[in-house]
Amino acid sequence: MDPFSYIIVLTSIVLGLGVTRLVGGLGHLMQTRKRKRTYWVHTLWMINLLLAMTIVWWVAYRWRVQEHWTLLLFIWLLLSPTILYLIASLLFPDQDETEPIADWSTYFYANHRDIFLLLALIFPIDIIDTLLKGMAHFRAQGPIYLATMIIWFVLCLVAAVTKRRLYHACFAVAFLTYNTLFVGFSLITDQGALGAGLIPSR
Repeated sequence: MDPFSYIIVLTSIVLGLGVTRLVGGLGHLMQTRKRKRTYWVHTLWMINLLLAMTIVWWVAYRWRVQEHWTLLLFIWLLLSPTILYLIASLLFPDQDETEPIADWSTYFYANHRDIFLLLALIFPIDIIDTLLKGMAHFRAQGPIYLATMIIWFVLCLVAAVTKRRLYHACFAVAFLTYNTLFVGFSLITDQGALGAGLIPSR
């Protein structure tokens, strides 16, 4: 087994735990929607995060050309998956039988600050991650890549401080639309164009 194949195992496990939590959460929402009030923005962010986790796992394959691995680089590779897992835990927490969540809208806005501050971290991490692969690789992503990272970072910070429902609704839809149209198309049609995507581009 080569070093990359060995190291990527733990990254995949962490992402897999996050995916399991989100898929299970979506299933729970479907099963309890008649008894508990769901909130479509909260549900949409669960879908957004599920797609983001898929992209993170997919583009991690770009590290396969790395020949010299260190413990710090290994920890770095775990950073984004760990943050995404924490966000998944906030979006769908372990169910407390003594204080069950009856209204997902109320829950979402009670925790939006932590959710979006963590999500905001993904974008500067991605920029550094891209730089670690060399300046030639960074330049190959094009100016749209850097602008996209900065814009999403700022929008996440705004989402962390505001409870305006219209903003959160528009942000959730825009995030999913951009991810689907640009990143999804790029991933399906051209592996070399992954750097032009939303999160993360590695």
